[in-house]
Amino acid sequence: MKNLSYSLSIVLVLSFLSACTPPVVFSEPQPHDGLTLNNFPMMYRGVFLCSSDSATVRITNNTVYKEKLYSIATTLEEVQVYKEVRIEDDLMYVSFMKEPVPVIIKGDSIFADLMLSDTLFEIGEYQVLRQFKGHQILNKQLNTDDWEVLILSMTPDRDLILSAANIPTDLERLEEITLVENLSSGDTVQYRLNPNNYQFNQILNEQLVFEVCDYFTRIQRPLKM
Repeated sequence: MKNLSYSLSIVLVLSFLSACTPPVVFSEPQPHDGLTLNNFPMMYRGVFLCSSDSATVRITNNTVYKEKLYSIATTLEEVQVYKEVRIEDDLMYVSFMKEPVPVIIKGDSIFADLMLSDTLFEIGEYQVLRQFKGHQILNKQLNTDDWEVLILSMTPDRDLILSAANIPTDLERLEEITLVENLSSGDTVQYRLNPNNYQFNQILNEQLVFEVCDYFTRIQRPLKM
């Protein structure tokens, strides 16, 4: 994995800003009557390279997560700004990491290799995997009323495409297909949908909501069980 040199402040910002509110949410997991899976199909599992940030994406039987190694060069003064970070006995303790990170201190400078890991999806009560028309539909519950929906699709080369809900390309056409509840407030644009299976299929076929947001190039296939 390629090492990138960032100041500690940039790494912290990246870690805290990884989640954002989707502009389109659904009132229940999609599709409504889709096949619920307890595991990702074997062909979807493996190790991939994420095109957007060169991070490694690993898909196991029930989890999708990203990880990336950052080479940090910062100063003691910068570390002291953050309550989430402290240096003790050549170790850096970061609140969102389980294990401390070894550091090298030279004068007022600090050097370390920091591995960040982010779980994108993990099958469970609040994260539901369903299969539909050859796609893997990743449903993540945001609150009691809303679900974020992502779509994982496979290319002929066995690479993966991740699609996410975006601002509708044709709101009038979308309203012809299914009920659209406008949740927008201030500068935030958001809609809630509750389509049936047929309507969900129309939304996919007409590309009204979902757009490609990332491409995962396969670099390692899963070990045979």
